[in-house]
Amino acid sequence: MARKYLFIDSDEALKNWVASQHDLTAIAVDTEFMRFRTYFSKLCLVQLATDKEAICIDPLAISDFEPLLSIFTHPKIIKIFHSASQDLETLYTTFSLIPKPIFDTQIAETVLGADHLMSYQDTVEMRLNVLLEKTETRTDWEKRPLSQNQIDYAYDDVTYLYDLYLLMKDKIETKEEQRIFGDKTEALYLVEKYAPNPEMAWMKVKARKTLRGKRLQLLKVLAKRREEVAIEHNMPKRWVVDDAALISISKDFNQPNHEKALSSYFEKQRMAPYFQPVIDEFLSSYS
Repeated sequence: MARKYLFIDSDEALKNWVASQHDLTAIAVDTEFMRFRTYFSKLCLVQLATDKEAICIDPLAISDFEPLLSIFTHPKIIKIFHSASQDLETLYTTFSLIPKPIFDTQIAETVLGADHLMSYQDTVEMRLNVLLEKTETRTDWEKRPLSQNQIDYAYDDVTYLYDLYLLMKDKIETKEEQRIFGDKTEALYLVEKYAPNPEMAWMKVKARKTLRGKRLQLLKVLAKRREEVAIEHNMPKRWVVDDAALISISKDFNQPNHEKALSSYFEKQRMAPYFQPVIDEFLSSYS
């Protein structure tokens, strides 16, 4: 059955469309977002698909999201994602909620025997014999107006997702498969996966395993402060201090003139007001 395509860019159109969905039991969901210049993902497009329609919602033109959120939180409407984590992080950042219940087709593939995490494109090709173009993977979704190529790509990202769900939803049959699928899905609902946690920021620093003892403790202090500054100013962490610099600074701990070099580095980066107090506190604890 051919789907109708609908682009929604007003509060009234969104409200009317949601009001027309009387018998909705499942809906495919995808998002497009930008994060190159910010710490938090900026939601730029929401794509939905039912068995009859594919919908693109422009969140930059919407002020009242309550109709959409009523679908996301409805306990009897299954929200279908593929590799949901980044979409869920963006939705949590934007709306402070996690849609549920969820059927993640990537999780379904792993339960059904895939030996690696399959991309959406590979899953569509394998299950539906459809080859999707990847032309807009690096597009600027924040720029308006969107091109027709962007819109077509966005529709494809969600239309076939609903079809995958129809093919896969009844294949998870055994109790063990259902248990594994349930456990992996429950993990998607954990708020701590999406809420910032400066205390654990060091765990995301590349090459952290090269550090031990006091050097690792310094990395933890600096990574936490970097995360706090990035959150406060909504800027990428690498714009504050990149991972390589954090590792280099921490490795040099207790070397001659390290204290002076440490302070000098952040002064050059114009970050001394943010970092100097925590640096002084750390150094005093080892003096």
